[in-house]
Amino acid sequence: MTRRNLASENYAPSTTYKLAVCAILGLLCLVISSAAWGQVLYGTLTGNVTDPSGAVVPNCKVEALNTQTGVTRSTTTDANGVYRFSDLQQGNYKVSISSTGFATVAVDNVAVTVNNIKRADAQLTVAQTQTVVQVNAEQQTLQTDKADVHTDLTNREIENLPIAGSQGRNFQTLLRIIPGAALPAETNSLAGNPQRSIFANVNGQSQTANNTRIDGAQDIYPWLPSNVAYVPPADAIETVNVVTNSFDAEQGQAGGAAMNVQVKSGTNSFHGTAHWFHFDQNFAARDYFQTNTTRFPHKNRNNQNQFGGTFGGPIKKDKLFFFVDYERTTQRQLAGPDTRTLPTAAMATGDFRNLPGNPTIYDPASGDATGAGKQQISCNGVLNVICPNRIDPAATAMIKLLQPSIAKEFATSTLTNNFVGSSTALFNRDSADGKINYVVSDKTNVFGRYSFSKTLVFDPPLLGDAVGDPTNGGQLGNAPGLVQSVGLGATHTFSPNMLLDWNFGFTRLRLGSTFDLTSAKGLNDLKIPGTNDAGTLGDPSLYFGLPGFIFPVGLNLGNAQPANPFVFRDGSYVTGANLSWTRGRHGFRGGIEWNHSQMNHFQPQVGTFNTPRGAFDFNGSSTSLFGGTPTWFNQWADFMLGLSDRSGKAIALQNPNALRWSQWAWYLRDQWQVTPNLTATLGVRWEAYPFGYSDNGKGLRYLDLKTGNVLIGGYGNIPRDDGVDVGSGQFLPRVGFAYRLTSSTVVRTGYGINADSNNWRDFRNAYPANVFVDNITGNSNAIAVTSLTGLNASVASGAKTLPTGVVLTPLPNLSSGVIPLPLNVGTTTIPQPFRRGYIHNFNFMLEQEWKGFVLNTGYVGARGIRPLVQLNMNASPVGTGNAGGLLSQALGKTITGGITGLVPFKNSFYDSMQTKLTRRFHDGSIAGVSWTWSKTIDYADNDDLGSVMFAYPAYWEKGRAVAGFDRTHNISIYGVMQLPFGKGERWAQTGIGNAILGGWQISPLINYLSGLPFSVTCPGALNAVGSSQTCDLVAPFRLLNGKPNRDGICALGDLSCRYFDPSSFAAPLITGNANAHFGNTNRNEFRGPGYFGMNLSLARQIKLTERFALQLRADAINFTNTPHFANPAANNCPGDATHTTNTGVCNTGSPTSTFGAITGGLQPGGFFGPDHGARQIWLAARVTF
Repeated sequence: MTRRNLASENYAPSTTYKLAVCAILGLLCLVISSAAWGQVLYGTLTGNVTDPSGAVVPNCKVEALNTQTGVTRSTTTDANGVYRFSDLQQGNYKVSISSTGFATVAVDNVAVTVNNIKRADAQLTVAQTQTVVQVNAEQQTLQTDKADVHTDLTNREIENLPIAGSQGRNFQTLLRIIPGAALPAETNSLAGNPQRSIFANVNGQSQTANNTRIDGAQDIYPWLPSNVAYVPPADAIETVNVVTNSFDAEQGQAGGAAMNVQVKSGTNSFHGTAHWFHFDQNFAARDYFQTNTTRFPHKNRNNQNQFGGTFGGPIKKDKLFFFVDYERTTQRQLAGPDTRTLPTAAMATGDFRNLPGNPTIYDPASGDATGAGKQQISCNGVLNVICPNRIDPAATAMIKLLQPSIAKEFATSTLTNNFVGSSTALFNRDSADGKINYVVSDKTNVFGRYSFSKTLVFDPPLLGDAVGDPTNGGQLGNAPGLVQSVGLGATHTFSPNMLLDWNFGFTRLRLGSTFDLTSAKGLNDLKIPGTNDAGTLGDPSLYFGLPGFIFPVGLNLGNAQPANPFVFRDGSYVTGANLSWTRGRHGFRGGIEWNHSQMNHFQPQVGTFNTPRGAFDFNGSSTSLFGGTPTWFNQWADFMLGLSDRSGKAIALQNPNALRWSQWAWYLRDQWQVTPNLTATLGVRWEAYPFGYSDNGKGLRYLDLKTGNVLIGGYGNIPRDDGVDVGSGQFLPRVGFAYRLTSSTVVRTGYGINADSNNWRDFRNAYPANVFVDNITGNSNAIAVTSLTGLNASVASGAKTLPTGVVLTPLPNLSSGVIPLPLNVGTTTIPQPFRRGYIHNFNFMLEQEWKGFVLNTGYVGARGIRPLVQLNMNASPVGTGNAGGLLSQALGKTITGGITGLVPFKNSFYDSMQTKLTRRFHDGSIAGVSWTWSKTIDYADNDDLGSVMFAYPAYWEKGRAVAGFDRTHNISIYGVMQLPFGKGERWAQTGIGNAILGGWQISPLINYLSGLPFSVTCPGALNAVGSSQTCDLVAPFRLLNGKPNRDGICALGDLSCRYFDPSSFAAPLITGNANAHFGNTNRNEFRGPGYFGMNLSLARQIKLTERFALQLRADAINFTNTPHFANPAANNCPGDATHTTNTGVCNTGSPTSTFGAITGGLQPGGFFGPDHGARQIWLAARVTF
């Protein structure tokens, strides 16, 4: 077996020469580079002017009039008869072309959109009696001059398609109609993502590889880059340009999709809207798995409203314009019901008599030091009763807080799951935008935008004053938030051939959840040493509140949330300048851009146990015999005695935990009209990602894999960058060709390289940013590790005296900048040197127009080179455990902490056939269908969000498989269709027919997708650090497609409710390390159920006056109520299943195993991103003027 030492792997560093070249070329691009035809923030208009014989006509005067703002731009055709406008604001234009001896040609309705090139060719006629020739531009034209693969989401689609998410309308829902985009989903809790931002994997790339800008300003969430920081109200958006392949050299930091959101601008006319959308539980169908009226007697209250408006117009006609919008989103929801197990009233007094199963409560004060020989506990001779004077004072205080919940218990046969709690959760969001456009002169334009979104989330504690879990599953208590976004831009024309534009953006994100920070309740009320702010640094109040008390039965008391509290204060900056220059057939453009992100966090999250207030586990071992199986009753008895088998605490060494990083980029590009029918785009981009750092001259915390020491820049002799070599940047070529085969046929092909834009956020939790104290049981599992307050600390007949509370350890001393990593502590690091990956993307597309239909079809592919993954750096061969790990062997010591490497790793592969057919109609109706047939292969999904399933080098290829988000077929059908009745339509144009049938509009949004892959995992003593065990396939895989049980259960042996036959699988037979081995199945070898969803909007437009119109509307989300099933349970093969006998397969063993059965709805965004398919109907009214 070949062993690869990751700790000493050598990557060749970049040279200083490259850095010098980058600096020189970056300077040149600002001095001599020139103007592109298309820009990310603006649109481009170009065309060829010819005479009746087809010869070019130079020196024609060309004017482009924005019919909405009255702003006019002028230029002349060059020697080749070509005219170009490179910086037009999005809008509708009238283009006038005149030349001596020819009639003037006026082209109306020329729609210019951002980051697009609009072509309006003209053939002049000899002037006779008619001096002006009117031409009406077609509303739908071909993409003639750019080779990128993109989709424009128009305001008509955004405003009219049914796009409701969990908290109202969200334009990102329309990612589902983008060819190459996977099913979009929300993720993270309401407190962590109050915008309910939506992500999607695009063209096989990570969900973190998308880059969204609002009017050019980066819209990023540094800590959770799958999300954006701010989602503008749907009615505020003019258009969204989504580029997914063959990116322009101007576009960077995007491997999946580059999205530019254009907020509306004011015009010379006053326009506005007002809207109200409403949804509540009365307009919702039941979830497929909640149709049992005994378990779910009624639907919980869920009252949601979204209302607001827009208004825009002139401040000074033709010069100064404004646009404002406001939207409020509210939800009042009965959260729950959540079922828990609580002690009975008798148990709360220490009485454990007459309980189901007659459990025996043993006295931990008796027995020996191994936990054996304990006697049954008694009080004054009464067995199974704890005397009041032995009940720990901390437990007494918590029980007092718990009494109102205990009073709500109900009887069950096992006295478990005897409490159900519900409470009202709250969500408020107020969002607004304000935008000013100012035409300073015919050469200078400026704009400015300010946006904010203020949020408040309240998730009630399940157990009232005793806290417990959040009832709605998010962050406990109040979680306020405020997002602010600023965008500024300016253009200045030096000459008809030279243009300078500049933009600046700033986003400020402040989120937090600061539940119950009034006092140090663990120290002051419960008298538990070591809890709250004891032994901590910085603001003590962030450690206030109740510690967490954790019971394996599924009960938590106090605040047991490791991620709570949190305070995020993040900022993102971007600024860039671009110079455009047109010369002959060439349109040159170059620019430079700087991005900077700041994270200022308090969230000392270390694993799933330790909390900032302190945490205590009660597994029942103290009141049970050594080798026995503790029950829920033993767990509660341990708590009553104040004896915990594990205690711990998380401490932030610095507050705030500050991270900083920047990205630098420059580019050069030439858009060359090689012939009148062929346009070539040639460009190069350079991007650099220097290593991150902290504030106050300090660096990040970096584990040197060669020494096992953590280096902290800025301390001692350690440089701020920790000496980490991240290279000197990457050159990224971009090439594209567009050929107009005929007036209705265009062939395009493009190629480009994009850098992996992942940032350095994962160093936030690297040791020693957060330090954890973890006191765990030693050799015996029947002796506690600590006493809460010191009562009952003498155990094992006096042979052992337990410490009290959380036993604190000294915090690390950072002064030298070098700290040996404790063997039991986990951290995150990167290889040295760090070779950032990149993505090849390429396409070959054919676009054909025929009788108003436009077909766009072709091949789109991508190759991810060294995508970032999480890789266990101490991975070991099977049967060797921690001692056999790569780092353990290299360093000569057994490492038990989890060492996660963020490693540029292997390659990923994406191949697809993407097809889109669209049609626009005379009345403004639109219809489209897109189909993506694709395959994505990788080793781990979503960059650093996914880990390599088989981490030891010899097993890597076992994990090469289709991606977890791969869907073979993805079909979308959508439209905004005016029904053919009423005035201006085909039928019923007048009279009662018009009154009844006129003005109706139907807007479907339909998706069909193939199923998602899944792995089948099994128990077994694999003893291989960093690797998962898979099952053995012992018979042909048999797909049953059984109907899922609506209660989420499936009896052993019942195949009617199973998706696949469990008897095809068995757990590998492993008797010890000597024969430890993997199962014969691999990662993502099987595929789950498909997906069908249909959103449908039905609306009627009623004209109130000449200017005012009312729209009444109903949006049905999941109109057909088709369940969206999750993949089947494939990780719970009964532990006693082996293939040593004919019956030892995964349909034997545990009678409660649901192995092979579907037991829940789809959650594409995880727990906080459910998409179960139950129908919801939103009712709405909308006024426009």
